[in-house]
Amino acid sequence: MSYGFIHIVAGDLEMLAARLSSLDGGVRDVDADDALSSVVAAMPGSLTSGAIDAATTSLKDFTDALGSQYADVGSGTAELASAHRANDATMAELTPRATSGSGLQWAIEKGLA
Repeated sequence: MSYGFIHIVAGDLEMLAARLSSLDGGVRDVDADDALSSVVAAMPGSLTSGAIDAATTSLKDFTDALGSQYADVGSGTAELASAHRANDATMAELTPRATSGSGLQWAIEKGLA
């Protein structure tokens, strides 16, 4: 394996961005209230019921924060993919075409030959 080199395959960054967005939604959809509502209903007004309410509120805050982080990384990845496409297009325009003598002519024009 080569270390220090990035190998980007067409569509990889876009797929990663989409999966991160999917994780954002999946994490935010975790419904601790629903999962623990039977415990709260079984002991209304108890200390345990209050502790569970507090825990589910904290869990919702944590899942929202985690989901937000996935969304941020997904957005950054989408921006990276866009920048990569733009850079690739620019480099393709600057690269000499493979016609007879064009590479040599380009090198001469750039003072490299």
